[in-house]
Amino acid sequence: MEYYGLISAKVGVAAKQVAATVALLGENATIPFIARYRKEKTGSLDEVQIAAIADEYHRYLEIEDRKATILKTIDEQGKLTDELKARIEKSWDLTELEDIYLPYKPHRKTRADVAREQGYEPLAEAIFSQKSPIAQIIQNSKFKIRKRPCKVREILLLSGSAKMNKREIACVESLHTQLY
Repeated sequence: MEYYGLISAKVGVAAKQVAATVALLGENATIPFIARYRKEKTGSLDEVQIAAIADEYHRYLEIEDRKATILKTIDEQGKLTDELKARIEKSWDLTELEDIYLPYKPHRKTRADVAREQGYEPLAEAIFSQKSPIAQIIQNSKFKIRKRPCKVREILLLSGSAKMNKREIACVESLHTQLY
């Protein structure tokens, strides 16, 4: 395997010893058993070296799984290029993989995102600009309700913080309910 050479360089043993140790670990042999009774296969590795090989092997397996997940996610988005795929496959550092993946990582959808998708962002901006009375803003608005009645609290979420008190919110909600 490709990472046997990486493990061998990191632990300081031959790649052949890494391959033999990994094979024995794959047969569910314990570290003490390998160190005591399989010295001929591992080239007399001690328990510390075998444990280091096992740890590195499991770390590289986790990196391989993460690579597969990242490639699948980016491919589903339709943004996977040959260059990006090669860069991901070449990387054996988890931090580097996450840095590559960061721009493509899907983000959680908030209630404000849902309100934006339904077209309420201009109404929220108009309410927060406070250039005209709230009743006029709502009456003059050209906002159509697409999927369900607008909740003013969701509109207020678009700004990141509600700058209105509860009474003003209730007023806007009642006016909006009367209009729609």
